[in-house]
Amino acid sequence: MAFTAKRVVIVGAAMADRTGLLAEILGALRDAGVNLYAAAAWVKDGQAFFEAVPEDLNKLRQVAMRNGVSTTEKPAIYIEGDDETGALLPAVQKIAAAGVSMTGALAAAGGGKFGAVLETREADYEKACAALGI
Repeated sequence: MAFTAKRVVIVGAAMADRTGLLAEILGALRDAGVNLYAAAAWVKDGQAFFEAVPEDLNKLRQVAMRNGVSTTEKPAIYIEGDDETGALLPAVQKIAAAGVSMTGALAAAGGGKFGAVLETREADYEKACAALGI
């Protein structure tokens, strides 16, 4: 089960929820040519939350700045490969063998491929990256 791993950054934003907000965000990103490896959005207590893993971090930063949106950033690891049973297991086994606990994971598959975003504590990030050879 082969996979590739790369260092990425999860960019987050919180805004007051309103109808059409996600469409506005995705439209602004599309218009600026920002390709995303992953994105998640949810609403809690009237607040809309959006997290994205951009292919080009600087482009996303520019879109946020242009639209007056405050963002947060946290390091993560993006894993991708061919979709097969247990495809993500080798990567997370390497991280576990390095003594690193993950703090979050989001994975999806389709079209014969899979992608996953893995989070660790910031203090363990370099150790997790080293375990994956990145």
